[in-house]
Amino acid sequence: WFEPHQTSRDAGVAVTLEEVLITPSLMQTRLCFDPEDSIDRWNTEITAVRPDGLRIQSRAGVQLNAGCLVSTFYGVQLDPSGAWMLTIDQLKSDTETIDGSWTFKFEVPKSNP
Repeated sequence: WFEPHQTSRDAGVAVTLEEVLITPSLMQTRLCFDPEDSIDRWNTEITAVRPDGLRIQSRAGVQLNAGCLVSTFYGVQLDPSGAWMLTIDQLKSDTETIDGSWTFKFEVPKSNP
């Protein structure tokens, strides 16, 4: 895991990218929402742009306590090093949809063999 601790704010909601786990086969992200109680209602679809430019979508996230969500991405790439970007364009609940643009950029270092 590495910890970018980046916060993106839009439409009155702050989303923080707390942690990223990245391997050649998958990536997991931990996103935390402010206000914390909003996690019970929001469903997010997250798009990741790999260093080679290919876009991949997250699978359904797993809600954690303290207002956080863990999402998993498959189809990462054998060498995941380079610049990555994550975007959330919408937060959805049963009764509400909030459009916005929550964006996170981070660099995955080249691993030593």
